[in-house]
Amino acid sequence: MAQVAYVDEAVHVPVRLSREAALSKYSHFKDRDIGGVGASVPLRAAGLVAAGANEEVLKQFWNETKHLSWPNTCGESPWETASLIGAILTARENDPQSFNTCSEYVEALRTAIDQARVVGPQEGESTRSRRPRF
Repeated sequence: MAQVAYVDEAVHVPVRLSREAALSKYSHFKDRDIGGVGASVPLRAAGLVAAGANEEVLKQFWNETKHLSWPNTCGESPWETASLIGAILTARENDPQSFNTCSEYVEALRTAIDQARVVGPQEGESTRSRRPRF
């Protein structure tokens, strides 16, 4: 089960970040910062991992931001990739047998996580600032 932050632990009301708070907290997950919308799925997944994402973080991200709308951009979120993967992971957690849509995104994320574990940060470099190596 995902580690979700709750407004009220007694009734399990998930945190719903305001647009400003979400943009501040998750600015490093924006598509333009992880390789761009036109980049390949593996490159964007590696960019997310380099920005500090993992499965639990993306599920929490999705739970905190899924209610947001973006009317000034025709509905396009600044985090299309992070949102898609977070939504897929959350749906799979809730019903693992029936949700296989967009599995290439989840597999790309898992591959990027495995590669980051093998490579690890270089001397003097934090994991968060590292860009993917291909």
